[in-house]
Formats: sequence, structure tokens, C-alpha cells
Amino acid sequence: MKRNIVVLLLFVLNLYSNDHLIKLSVQLDWKYQFQHAGLIMAKEKGYYKDVGLDVDLREYKKGIDIAQDVLSGKADFGLSNTSLIYGNDGKLQPTVLLATYLQKSPLVFVTQPNITNPSMLNGKKIMITNYEARNSSLSLLLDYFSVDYTFVPHSYTISAFKNKKVDALSAFTSNELYELNKEKIPYNIIDPADYGFVTNAMNLFSSYKFAKENPNTIKKFLSATKKGWEYSLEHMNKTVEIIHRKYRPDSDVQKLLYEAKVIKKLMLLDFFNLGETNKDLMYRVYKQLVKSGKLRSGQSSHILTFTDILNEIKNQPISFNKKEKAFLTKKGKIKVCGNPDMMPFEGIINGKHVGIIGDIVKLIKQKTNLNIILYPTKSWGECIKAIKDKKCDFAASITKTPKRSKYINFTEDYLHFPIVIATKNDKPFVDDISKIRDKKLGVNKNFAIIEILKLKNNNNINLVEVNSTMAGLKKVENGELYGYINDLTTVAPLIQKHFSGTLKISGRLQENDDISIGVRNDEPILRDIFQKIIMHITPAEKQEIFNKWISVKQVVGIDYKFIWEIVGLFIFIFAILLAYLLQLRKYNKNLKNLSRIDALTQIANRLKIDEILREQQQLVDRYDLECSLAIFDIDDFKMINDTYGHLAGDQILKEISNLIGSSIRKTDLLGRWGGEEFMLICPNTNLENLEVLVHKIKENINKTIFFQDSSITVSIGIGYLAKNKSIDYSLNLTDNALYKAKNNGKNRVEHIDVNKK
Repeated sequence: MKRNIVVLLLFVLNLYSNDHLIKLSVQLDWKYQFQHAGLIMAKEKGYYKDVGLDVDLREYKKGIDIAQDVLSGKADFGLSNTSLIYGNDGKLQPTVLLATYLQKSPLVFVTQPNITNPSMLNGKKIMITNYEARNSSLSLLLDYFSVDYTFVPHSYTISAFKNKKVDALSAFTSNELYELNKEKIPYNIIDPADYGFVTNAMNLFSSYKFAKENPNTIKKFLSATKKGWEYSLEHMNKTVEIIHRKYRPDSDVQKLLYEAKVIKKLMLLDFFNLGETNKDLMYRVYKQLVKSGKLRSGQSSHILTFTDILNEIKNQPISFNKKEKAFLTKKGKIKVCGNPDMMPFEGIINGKHVGIIGDIVKLIKQKTNLNIILYPTKSWGECIKAIKDKKCDFAASITKTPKRSKYINFTEDYLHFPIVIATKNDKPFVDDISKIRDKKLGVNKNFAIIEILKLKNNNNINLVEVNSTMAGLKKVENGELYGYINDLTTVAPLIQKHFSGTLKISGRLQENDDISIGVRNDEPILRDIFQKIIMHITPAEKQEIFNKWISVKQVVGIDYKFIWEIVGLFIFIFAILLAYLLQLRKYNKNLKNLSRIDALTQIANRLKIDEILREQQQLVDRYDLECSLAIFDIDDFKMINDTYGHLAGDQILKEISNLIGSSIRKTDLLGRWGGEEFMLICPNTNLENLEVLVHKIKENINKTIFFQDSSITVSIGIGYLAKNKSIDYSLNLTDNALYKAKNNGKNRVEHIDVNKK
């Protein structure tokens, strides 16, 4: 009976705690699987809950319009295969890109083995979804090659392809390829990325309205989701087990593991930070969509990332609406109360509000001219009671808890301080507070950390309330307490000044002291006013205040021996840091070089090629110089891979890159353009001279015996960077020349005559 009561109480406490979390919803773009692992594990591991969020992950169902659900507020976030959301009318929708988790999209065409390029899809039956046929990189590919095809609604299985009822189907390399390989069904892949189209996936977006109104909530969501992805990628087997057991019991575990490995590769973590958005790539997508006629031109200013929203908020002056202005006029004086004895964090000295929080309040007054006056209190408990009794209007530094939410309205967090534990010098470091939960741990009366720790540890923790930070530290020093818990900015200066020989900071708790402005709950308009204000306090302004109060300003009694010890220590630390920075600079330089080199062939990769193309285009435009281009494509390369294996294919790629590289000048650049494609950039070279060069290279390749007495042929398209034209324009011409060579029998060199185009 007693045990049942305890279980019931814990259940009620959990429900009560969840009621005070911010509820969010995410509309997924497919069924639960590993492509959503970061979101799923952020929920399962409690990362969302740790930052005060209750996130609902909604599995995709047929007929759902993800963009419309987000724009209408039915869902807070959505996932899309495209970084730009647009309607059938060609207008960009008012959305904001928050994160991109797959830097390369898994969406491709799987075709019957006899179909090897997009032009061969003309007149064929293609199984594809309505959305993909309108709004994906596949649709851009089909439009670019003017493919006239028979649309077949997607069955989301491979059976029609297996039975050859369709010639091609849209598929994910992270998913359907597993089924095809498992059943040993022959196929070919046509990937839009191989034809110059920008592709990415798992693009997290929100409406512009939601992003503007909830930036701090979005920051928390993105941070927790990132932790979820980091856990998923590090613990793939455990993550797959959880997805299979709790979300997709009908799924194949081996298929989920296959997907996990592909997903990790598609994140391109060697080149991009997890979730990184790229505005330049969004502009390239925009240009491709405009060129295809899917988007109207003149909308580039509507391309928004979350960074744009944060900058927009900070750069706008604070303005209040009519209701807020009327409230402030009627209100007159606004009373602030705070902690009188928690320096340098906050204090009341000679009747003045001082410390970090005191300066934050001064900054608010400067930005708004609000008539804020101090309501003096003798303790933090008095401050809390004054807000509860409506005698004080707000506290500028307060942590949100379920109990306080009954009588206080909170803004979003605007400051974050680590919570630490101080012990005697002879005590071991604390990496988990649950290991010392039976020890007496001091906490200031009425502090939020009491409620937070008790909820997290189910009241099974021995917390002792003390009157002040100094009182708590003294009790630790004389052995009455094992440790004392508070935020780092308050504890560290006092230990340094009063307890340097006896106490130390022994560990950091998982929890942070997340500071909000707390307003009496009968004045919700005042809360909205302060919410606007904190969004305009910049990181630089906060840092300036921190620097003022956290630096040591007075030394009472000069200990010269101690000073020289400190100087020596700083010199030692500086020497170590200098050596580290020099080494780091060397590593960064090497890393930068590595990030622009193709791992297999050791020639330039796509990033380096794009960089050189931009440089050469500027020279062409400014000085009227010539720069010619060539794209080499190994003929029937897939057949080579299928016949002799990928290792043989890799060896051929390396040998051909060596053959081309040995035939060019030092000023030319050779790079790997796609799977079996190479790009050659030749500055100060006209088209005629380039054609002579590539014919020689082609003949050398034809003469070379690669393996088992086999020869290789290449098709080559040549072009040039056109003056005052976009790079995409010139690349498209060169691409078209390559496909002309392919379609005219392969093993040829072709170019497009612009005058006849």
C-alpha cells in the first residue's frame, strides 16, 4: 500500500511538471525511422524536457500538407526535402529555415539498368509522389532535360519496379536501396546532385511569425535536437533498438541500421557542422527554381534563416503597441525587487540595485525610459513574497519552476549560469550529484534549485536550506555540510577571496541557472513588454556587464609572494596557450586543405572547384580574360563497378585522375566534379586550345590498359566562363556539351555553339 502511494505521488508530480513545460509540435516528413533519430532521441533521453520543452513528434500521414500545417500554426515546426518552401503560384512562403540535417539529399531516381541518363527517361513510366513531381530536385532534373513522362502515383514499395511495371521510381538511398540490394534487383541511379543541382534534406523550418515571437524557445529546441543527433550517431545500435521497439515495431532492424549508416554519410560532417544552414546554397536553389519557372523572380530577399531572424530582432528599435503604451501610461512606476545579498550577481547596497542584474535593469531603463524603481527587500524570500502579494511588479533575475508559475508569468530565459557544488579541498570531484544524495548539501532558502533538484531526484536528496552564500560556505568549511550548491558567478569570487585554502569547486551540475524576468501574473501585458525588451539585449551588452562585475577590482593587503606566484602561473599558462594556438593554426591550415581535397583521388573536391570558379569568373568579368572548362565522364562506369566491383572502380578513378593531372599545367585545376566526373579549369586558355588538349588526354586514356586487358573511354564536354554571365550559365553549357557527347556515341569531345543554341 505504501509503495503504491509513492508511485502515485511520483506519477502526479510528473504530470504536474509536464504541465509547466512549453508544448511544441513537429510534423515529420515520413514514418518514424532513423532519419528522425535526432528528434526521437532528444525526446527519449529527456533533452527536450531538460530545457523546459514538451515536444510532440507527429508521424506523417497521407494527405498532410506540412507547409500549410506550419503556416497555419497547426504545427510549430516541419521537415522538408527542400530548403525553400513555395506555393503553386510561384511565391515563396513566409517560412524560416532553422537547420539542415542532411547536407546531401538521399532522394534519387532508381531506374531500370538500361536507363543511364535523364534524357532516356523521356516517354517512360515514372513512379513519383505528387509533391516530388512539383517541389523537389527530381522535378528540376526532369524539367531541365525536358522529360515528357507518364506519371504513376507512388505505392511506397519497390514491387512495381521489381516487376518492371515502371521504368523508374523516386527512392531514398537510405531506404529503398536496401530492399533492392537485398532482393538482388538490378538498377541504375540518377542523382540530381550529379547534374549540378543543389540537394539537401531534413530541412527544419518554422513560420516567420513563430520564429519572430519565439526565438529563445527555438534556440532551446535546436540545442536539444543537436544533442539528440549526437547521441544517435554515437549510439546507433541503441537508437535503432529504441526506434524499433517504441516507434516502428513493424520495421526491419537491419534496414534501420543500414539507414543509420547512410544518414550519417549524408550529413557530410567532415565539411558541415551538425544542422548547419548555408545561405549561399539556398540562393543557388532559388536560382534553379526561378530558371525552371517554378518560382517568380525578385523574391531573393524573402530567403530567411534563423540567423536572419535573430539579427532582425536585435536591429529593430523597441516599440510598444497601443495596448502596451496605454498600460505603461496607466501603470506609471514599475517596481523591481531582487536578491539583496548575492554579489556580484545581484545586491542592494546603500539603497541601490547593483551587480550584474542591477546593471541589466539600468540597461532596460536606458533602452525604454521605463519608470522602474527599486522595491527594497531584506532577503530573496521577501522578494518572492512581494511578487506573490502584488507589492512588487517584477524580479529581473528569477528561475522558472512549477510552483512559481502559479503566481508569476515568466519571459523566456535571457541569461544562463552553470550551477556548481563547493566542497572542502580534500573531497573528490563530483561528476554525478546522485552519488552524494545522502550527504548534507546546502542551498539558499527559496532558491529554485531546491525545487528543481527535488523533482529530478524524486525528493531523494538531502538538501539543507541556509540563509546566504557566505553562511553556506562557512558551514562547508566547519564540516556542518558536505557541500554547497549555487551558481558559479556567486560561488567562485567568494571562495577566491575568503576560502582559497580550504574550499574548492568540486563539480558542475547538469542543470543551469536559467534566468528569466518574472512578472506578477495579474499583469500579462507587462510580461509581454519585458519579453520584447530582453530580445533587444545583445550578447555584447551582456558581456560588457559581466566583465565589469566578474573582474577583481580591489585587493586588500598586498601579498607580493602570492602576486609573483600568480604572474609565474600566468606566464606558464600563456606559454602553453601560445604553443597550443600555433599547433592549432597548423592543424586548421591542414584541415582547410583536407576539406578541399577529394579523399579518394587526392585532387580538388567540389568545394575547391566552386572556390576557383568564383575567382576565375571575377577575373573574366573584370579583365576580360579567358577561362575554359572541361567535364570528363567515364563511359559505362556503373557497368565497371557492377562487373568488377567498387574497388576496381575506385582504382580506375585514381588512375584517370593521375593521367589527366600529368597532362595539364600547374596553373590549371583538376577536381572531382561528381561520382565518375572530373572538372578541368584552364585559366588564360581559349576553347580551341582546350579542345586540342582534351583530345590528347582522351587518346592517352584510350591507349592505357587498366585491368584484365580492359580499356576505358571518356566523354568530354567543353565550355568556358562567359563574361558577365552567372557561373551556372557556363556550367549548364558545359554540361549540355557533355550530354551531347554521351548521346552522340560516347568517347567524344563536344561543345555547344552558343550562336546556334
